[in-house]
Amino acid sequence: MLEDIDLGSLIAKVLINHGLKNVFTLSENEKEDQLFEKVLLNTSKQLDRYYNSSVFGGNAYDFLKIPDVKNELKQILLPLSDLDTIILEDHIDFTSLPDDFIEKLRELLIHELLKEPLFRNKLIQVFQAYQLDNLQQDTEKIGITSSEGLKNFKKD
Repeated sequence: MLEDIDLGSLIAKVLINHGLKNVFTLSENEKEDQLFEKVLLNTSKQLDRYYNSSVFGGNAYDFLKIPDVKNELKQILLPLSDLDTIILEDHIDFTSLPDDFIEKLRELLIHELLKEPLFRNKLIQVFQAYQLDNLQQDTEKIGITSSEGLKNFKKD
């Protein structure tokens, strides 16, 4: 029986059962990377317009596409994560930029991410995580534990 199965068929079966899933996953990651590049390009164009080309010599994209910068900007898509300006400072001289640069970059980046359905869903999860975290912090500030809050909520 074993001699009836040729090596090509065996490899095909393994690829179909195991490898194909990884191929599709890779293509999804590539698609996400391509979309993120598009978002960065559009964000950089908006930054250039907003600052009248006075930052980065009118080409913010050259700085946003630096791998460390790009990876740090992707952190916006992770729940309860924030931009680490120390990592960004390795590549960007903030002393030469307007004071509101990071806030404007974050605002424009999120605006562009929301245009893409793939990123919109991730951002919704991020915003929900922030809301839950803020709610928990607020209840802790006023001295309500989660179980007390649930008991009071059930009584009302």
